[in-house]
Amino acid sequence: ERRFLFLFTALSSGVGWLVMMGGQVTSTDLIVPESNVFFSMMSTAHFTLSQAAMLAFFILMLLQPSPLMWRRAGQFVLLAVSAVFLMILQPFMAAVILPVGGIFLLAQWRIHHVFPWSTFWRMVLATAVCIGLAIWIYQLVQTDPFLANWQSQNETLSPPVWDYLSGYGLVLLAALVGMVWAIRQKDAALWLLVAWVVVTAVGLYSPIMLQRRLSLGLHIPIAILGGLAILNVWAPRWKEKN
Repeated sequence: ERRFLFLFTALSSGVGWLVMMGGQVTSTDLIVPESNVFFSMMSTAHFTLSQAAMLAFFILMLLQPSPLMWRRAGQFVLLAVSAVFLMILQPFMAAVILPVGGIFLLAQWRIHHVFPWSTFWRMVLATAVCIGLAIWIYQLVQTDPFLANWQSQNETLSPPVWDYLSGYGLVLLAALVGMVWAIRQKDAALWLLVAWVVVTAVGLYSPIMLQRRLSLGLHIPIAILGGLAILNVWAPRWKEKN
């Protein structure tokens, strides 16, 4: 299952090729490298590194706290390092990872009926790191003339919603089925994937200058949920029929 989901995430794409046959080159899988894992790997190193940092952050959020003090401390250190790494590469992605982490915390509380203190303190650490670095980066932008001029024209608005729909194509359709399946499993880890998609989708059309940039990493939860739908919804039915 892990191998299939890895390959499905790394190599899947949308139907931009079909749209292009109609004379349009607007599909996000053709023009927005941050929105697609394969496109990112083929074009821009820091997008790929940023997505790796996001994955590291969420994996560390999902880890069960170790009974050994030194291992538990190591998990917190690695979480802070992944947050620092992401903030240096793409600081605006804090607008995605922090809300998703918060929803994951609430999902754990809702499902297990016990407050997840370990997740809470990880979120406190991640929030402190992101806020501290955000303030530092903001000061740099305000005091450095070059960065200030660059920031003034750094407007990357999202394309129309249908360009995203074609950019994820059949993978998105499978992911919608996967989201329904994931929610029914009462598993906070699966709910994290759903939250990742929903939070990012809202951010893509929120009133900010960097809408399109928030699509960074969105392909990952969409592909994983789509792959889970194939493995857990359609594959068992196909086996029953055959």
